[in-house]
Amino acid sequence: MEDAARLSKERKAAPVTTTKYHKPEKAAAAAGVKTNAEGDLMAFVTALVTNVFTVFFCIGCFMGLRSRYPLTFTNNLQFNKAPLNTIQDGSFGWLRSSWAVTTGEVMENVGLDQAMLLEFCNMAMKILATIGVPMLCIMGPVNWIFGGNAAGEDRLSYLSFGNVVDGSQLYWIHACIVWCVLFVVHVYVFKAQKNFLGYRFQWLRELPNPRANTVLVEGIPQIEADGVLRYRTAAEVRSFFTSMFGQDTVSSTYVVRKFPELEYAWDSRKHSRRLWTKVLPKVITRRLPIYRKKSKRRILKSRHCRAQSTTATILTQDL
Repeated sequence: MEDAARLSKERKAAPVTTTKYHKPEKAAAAAGVKTNAEGDLMAFVTALVTNVFTVFFCIGCFMGLRSRYPLTFTNNLQFNKAPLNTIQDGSFGWLRSSWAVTTGEVMENVGLDQAMLLEFCNMAMKILATIGVPMLCIMGPVNWIFGGNAAGEDRLSYLSFGNVVDGSQLYWIHACIVWCVLFVVHVYVFKAQKNFLGYRFQWLRELPNPRANTVLVEGIPQIEADGVLRYRTAAEVRSFFTSMFGQDTVSSTYVVRKFPELEYAWDSRKHSRRLWTKVLPKVITRRLPIYRKKSKRRILKSRHCRAQSTTATILTQDL
């Protein structure tokens, strides 16, 4: 009790210190985002040169390995349909052939998912070209000349919004640009969605049977009628879907049944086999000494017989 009272007195006597809150001047500082600074232009140029060199190096490696390892790079041509079953001649024939491929041809040969991946890349390139080229060629010089040089020694931000001083009239132009960007992205995304639906319906119509007309039904309800479980038999499921879609629409139905007794018997069998595999080596090792003694006796007898036969042949030769 005395120690507790002494500690409480020391805490009351100790001065209370508080840290004053300083409100960030900008939202970037509050979010912890670091803006461009002096010297970042050289880092940007270095990274750009490195990435360009890496891209051309990978393309060169691909062009060299493509002819040396045809099973890895051109083996699927024999499974493709025309015109994707051939590649144009020349060092850059693969580039011309790839550039001429359409989305429908890709879907027909390798599937819808791969075709939509290429379509997504095409959509992203179109959006970047539509937005990036005007921003770089028009708004970049405008920010550089009329922005007010807010970037200072940060030369990387001369063409960007970071070079616009607070209160500049260019803020109104950039507000309109934000809505233009939203409009462009909205148009391209909905256009891509419309094209995707067309390819999707075409892919579904061209699916082979039974993949095209097979439906997996889960969670079949358990309804007892006169002591019989309804809707959990193949006949009941077939009659249910026939009543929904009409006669001669369901060709066959299969219901996966659950047998706890069979599962228990199968697990017991696996457990017994596992125990047998563990016990069998021990039984063999215990019986090995007996087998070894018998085998040694047999070997000695055979050697003795061989020795007698060799001496007999030698004596006959001497005579």
